[in-house]
Amino acid sequence: MSSLRLETRQIVFIRILIPFIIGIVVESYIQLSNTIALIIIGLSVIYLTTVTFLNRKINTSKFRSYKGFTLTIAFFLSGMAIMHFHNELSRADHFSSSKAKYLLIEVNDDPIIKNGHIRFKAKVIAMVDSTNFENCSGNLLVTFRDSKKIISYGDQFLVSADYKEINAPRNPAEFNYKRYLAHQNIHYRLFANEHLCIADNNGNILIKWSILIRKVCVQTFNTYIPGKEHAAMLSAFLLGYRADLGPDIVQAFTNTGTVHILSVSGLHVALIYLVINFFLKWMERYRNGKIIKAVLVLALIWFYAMITGLSPAVCRSAFMISMVVIADGFNRYTNIYNTIAVSIFFLTLFNPYLLFDVGFELSYVAVLGIVYLQPQLYGLIVIKNKILDYFWIMTSVSIAAQVATFPLSIYYFHQFPNYFLIANLIIVPLATIILYAGIFLLVISPFQSLASFAGKIIAWLINGMDHILLKISHLPFSIFDGIWINFGEFVITSLLLLFIILVFTYKQKILIIVSLALIPVLIISYGIKEFNSLQQRKIIIYAGGKNTSIGFVDGQSVMLFSNATQSIFNYSIKPGLDSSRVKHIIRLPNNYQGSHFNKQKNYIAFYTQRIVVIDSTFTCFKPSKKLTADYIFIDGKPKVKFAQLQEMFNFKQLIIGESVPNYLAQSMIDGSNNTGVKYHSMHNSNALVISL
Repeated sequence: MSSLRLETRQIVFIRILIPFIIGIVVESYIQLSNTIALIIIGLSVIYLTTVTFLNRKINTSKFRSYKGFTLTIAFFLSGMAIMHFHNELSRADHFSSSKAKYLLIEVNDDPIIKNGHIRFKAKVIAMVDSTNFENCSGNLLVTFRDSKKIISYGDQFLVSADYKEINAPRNPAEFNYKRYLAHQNIHYRLFANEHLCIADNNGNILIKWSILIRKVCVQTFNTYIPGKEHAAMLSAFLLGYRADLGPDIVQAFTNTGTVHILSVSGLHVALIYLVINFFLKWMERYRNGKIIKAVLVLALIWFYAMITGLSPAVCRSAFMISMVVIADGFNRYTNIYNTIAVSIFFLTLFNPYLLFDVGFELSYVAVLGIVYLQPQLYGLIVIKNKILDYFWIMTSVSIAAQVATFPLSIYYFHQFPNYFLIANLIIVPLATIILYAGIFLLVISPFQSLASFAGKIIAWLINGMDHILLKISHLPFSIFDGIWINFGEFVITSLLLLFIILVFTYKQKILIIVSLALIPVLIISYGIKEFNSLQQRKIIIYAGGKNTSIGFVDGQSVMLFSNATQSIFNYSIKPGLDSSRVKHIIRLPNNYQGSHFNKQKNYIAFYTQRIVVIDSTFTCFKPSKKLTADYIFIDGKPKVKFAQLQEMFNFKQLIIGESVPNYLAQSMIDGSNNTGVKYHSMHNSNALVISL
């Protein structure tokens, strides 16, 4: 273990980074007040100033230990303070702190047009009413339902201040869009029917030009590449512009483990760097040529990063390449692990929310895997043939990245692409050729005939890649999905993977013991979840707008009564079923008979529970004796009154579906309140889960 401690000491910046990151994470959960945050900053400054002063006076081992501890505390507190003041809700001038009639907003990204709606992120400049104009801060997610004006970055609009807090997920295991946007410092959204354009062409000039250049590039691809889907794929490869991509092709890339190609990432930035470096290599022959070349490379790399939208993965790659370029320009050696640590520190210093971005996390973990694991994997097999050796390098890189990102991938995406190795060996070289061909097309675009010919070749290459991807994604067992692990299992899986890697590197007995100890912990956790899933019995009434979905979960099977579309099912219903380890889904017809389940039109019996669905198909009747039901579920627009329900049924609880009109829902609520009947309205509420 001494060699491990020695290597850790060489990565000096890691000592700063770890407490700083922990401070960011802690603050994201506890959220200090402004006063305490200011006190923390003051203490951090005092700590650092005192240590710096005493460091010149005292140089004993005891003081060095104290200095290390003090620095750790200081950077931990700094992380907390940075995170606190980056959160827009901590600002006294945030637009949500007081009410106004109108808001003056400015578009601060490239708007996306879908289904007749225009959506964009905006910063709030001022709160406005008839007598007051007050400057303020904050971000909004804005949707214009209709706009005759072409909306661009930097445009300013006056809109009604009818913003609403972003909703938390309403169904079990549904994607947490509220948290996703909160990690982008957006907490409110606004749907505007009317808006008044106040000004245009505002905003940062560099961002404005980068968006304009990206639009020109996208238009060039649309002009010269046959097939809209082919042009959309090249725009995604080279520019990170995915607005025109269809869901099927995105799913094919996801299922084959090559989705990183669709989003501009470290691979793309590295390929662009190789091109720039190749064409500027001649400058090194001249005096100060290396420094001038470094400046040009940095400018071009960051300009490309801006064109692609400055995604977290691109920022990571651009920052790391920048450090390598600077070190090379001044003939300095850089430790790759220090480079990684420094880049994480400065990126999170400017935007601590990056730490919670999935792309940012995957990007850094993949890089660490490639840097640490790939040389060891590559050294296992010695190949003298250059072509075969190239493929072995590609293979070892792909394996290293996939192994390193395995825990994160299954934690966030709940699936694993079984043919990732085959797909990456084929798709990455092909995507590299397409990317360079795309750059060539942009260069020759003024020459229409030549550009048209190049566009046809690119379309042919993309079509071939698309065909290969679809073939691989449709192979048997192409994807292992439905993998749901909780945070504790994610931590244990990550530690197990780390210790297994360290076992092969250092061959220490203690590492083997720890690895072997973690395996039964995972097995026991899996066994408990499997046992609980076999025992579960519950009724789930899903929240779904105008759609109605009711699931009757019996062990690892579910009888599903639903009129939801496939996309709504995949987004709102399937995640909860997968997380509950439900493996068999039975879509209920009008009538269905099972061992513990019986559905006859509007009447459902599930074990001891009886539900009557009152919808537009239900006909009121006058029974000689009231029917007994546990739950009455009102759906849609049935022609029934609360008094009629009481005449027909003895029931314990009334459930009012979300598709029920407001007037009818209120009538049912009034009837329940007047008679003391228990009720639950699905309007603006979460899914109702009834455990048996």
